[in-house]
Amino acid sequence: MTNTPRTGALCRWCQLLFTHASCNALDVDQNDIHKYVRADTLPDLPTLEKEVSNGCPFCTELKKRIIERPWPDGTRDLTIGPATLIHESLWESDLTPEQDGVWMIDVAVHNQENAKSATLHFDLFSALGSQARDQLRMRRRRPFDYRCSPECIEQLTQWISKCSSLHWQCVSGDSDFWPTRVVDVGSADGSLDPKLIVTSGPASKYVALSHCWGQPGPGVRSLRTVASTVDAYMLGIPLHTMPLNYQHAVFITRALGLRYLWIDSLCIHQDSAVDWAAQGAQMDKIYKYAWVTLAATSASDSEGGFLDYPLKDRMIPIQVPASPAESTGSEVEIDYQIFARYMDNADSSRLEADVDGSVWNSRGWTLQERHLARRLIHFSASQVFWECRRGIESECGQRILQLPLSMTETYGPNDSLTEDSDSSDIPSTNLSNQASFSDNAPASPTDTNTIAERNKLYTWWFQVLADYSRRALTYPSDKLPAISGLAKELDSTLTDVVGSKDQYLAGIWVRALGHCLLWKPEDPDTITRCEAYRAPSWSWARWNGATMPAARGLPDFQQSVWCGQGGHFASKGGCCACETGRDI
Repeated sequence: MTNTPRTGALCRWCQLLFTHASCNALDVDQNDIHKYVRADTLPDLPTLEKEVSNGCPFCTELKKRIIERPWPDGTRDLTIGPATLIHESLWESDLTPEQDGVWMIDVAVHNQENAKSATLHFDLFSALGSQARDQLRMRRRRPFDYRCSPECIEQLTQWISKCSSLHWQCVSGDSDFWPTRVVDVGSADGSLDPKLIVTSGPASKYVALSHCWGQPGPGVRSLRTVASTVDAYMLGIPLHTMPLNYQHAVFITRALGLRYLWIDSLCIHQDSAVDWAAQGAQMDKIYKYAWVTLAATSASDSEGGFLDYPLKDRMIPIQVPASPAESTGSEVEIDYQIFARYMDNADSSRLEADVDGSVWNSRGWTLQERHLARRLIHFSASQVFWECRRGIESECGQRILQLPLSMTETYGPNDSLTEDSDSSDIPSTNLSNQASFSDNAPASPTDTNTIAERNKLYTWWFQVLADYSRRALTYPSDKLPAISGLAKELDSTLTDVVGSKDQYLAGIWVRALGHCLLWKPEDPDTITRCEAYRAPSWSWARWNGATMPAARGLPDFQQSVWCGQGGHFASKGGCCACETGRDI
């Protein structure tokens, strides 16, 4: 075999990082990991530079990131002196047999002169069709370069088709719901401009957009339906006049073969309090019954867009030579095509960093939009994620088994999900599907099992409130409206479980009144009282800032509750004022 370096070929050091022997995931020997120990000198890194000049792609990227990346203290102090590079760890997953493998590689750099250290994180992907998926156990496929490509649209279509046909948890019964207004996106070929329409007749499938409006300013177009624009919008809205988020939503809707799109700023009369009240009352249904919801997760405002892949340029192609055991003995070199992508933090799935940590996920309204949507496509900075009531999957093929939005803590881990499983014992992330925790759930509100199930739902509510209170609202008056859809959903589920409705008053549930009143600020120094009245002072909704349940950890919600039968307070163990003295 020839020893001539090939384009994209690794140096002997970097081969230790990527060859089969050191990437065998579950069988990896920690001694193999630490064979990658390289001495160098800051700030020029001449040892790395030698391999850079020889064409090693990973050394090239490594040097670039060491020079650019600040130390953990925020400084870029590249003090002259010896440095050590150490292969610190392999990140691997064994959630399911078909998914075990290597996801990320870490390299630590230690500046011996000033005792500073930093760790650089690189996501790993296999090329589509590459044997690296099996031979190197790099299970994740490289993300699509273009989110408007036929390949990406095909992936979205497959997700929707599979979910709509196999996931009973994601089927919503009220298929006749039709928002008051939708945007008709026109024909798939783009020959017709979108236009606003008032719906009538049988309901059709529609797409909903979940996004951040952002602050008005230079370069941020504001497209809102008001009295002076509604007539023009019903005639047509030239696509190029729309903010980028709207344009991209129109493109995806057309590409999916659908005709109708719901966008809040266009489908609600923004200058009409009456229409806002009417449409706000339907907000739970709008997202719940949308065929699919598009989340512009990577966009911080309406002009951010979400079809461009911002990290595309970080993808470094690498050819990994086969280990000697795999050599055929021929003169033909065997290479595995993989890709490495530098990331600022360690997150094996990127869900936590790019979705949960996004600006989109910090906004108040998007919490209930995420909860209520039966099918949600996240266009995040690193990749596209699919989220439905059965779990989360990435475009790279990684199935994330955790239930979103803390539902795992309430209902237990989803540990039975397989590629095509449709088992009914997989817990649902949708609140309305939690009504029947057992096949023989009693209807009596005094039954012990029913009380326990009801308490699970209240626990879920408190988890939601803790998250919601940390989120930002442009208009303080939206504090209760922006979560009203979830309150309706919970009330409906409580009715199914208990057999009677609860009372919801300014963010408080009467049957859990004692616990609802036992809230506290997460940080007393940052919580402020809302000057304009929006809720009583005893409600968490009156205050700005993060709050949390002070009674968390109590065994149940029967410490102090409202007796619906007698119309007064009762305590755990029964209601003394009622003749029955039954638990409530």
